[in-house]
Amino acid sequence: MAQRRQRGWLKKETRTHGETWVLYFRTTRKFDGRRVENKIPIGFVLDFLTKAARGLKSNDCISRSIRWIRDGV
Repeated sequence: MAQRRQRGWLKKETRTHGETWVLYFRTTRKFDGRRVENKIPIGFVLDFLTKAARGLKSNDCISRSIRWIRDGV
C-alpha cells in the first residue's frame, strides 16, 4: 500500500484578536538537515466556518511558504 503524505495540520489558537486557525507543517532545514515545525496563521475562525474553506486557504498558504523556505527568500 502506498504511503500517504500529510502536508500539515490545522489547530485553533486563542490569540489577542480572537480565535485563529493556525497551519502547522514540517520542513527540513538546509544547514543542519533537522526537521523543524513551522506555523502560519490562516485567519479567524469566524472567517473560515467550513472545512472546505479552511482547506483551500491552507493549501494555498503551505504551497507559498514551502516555495519561500526552499528558495531561501
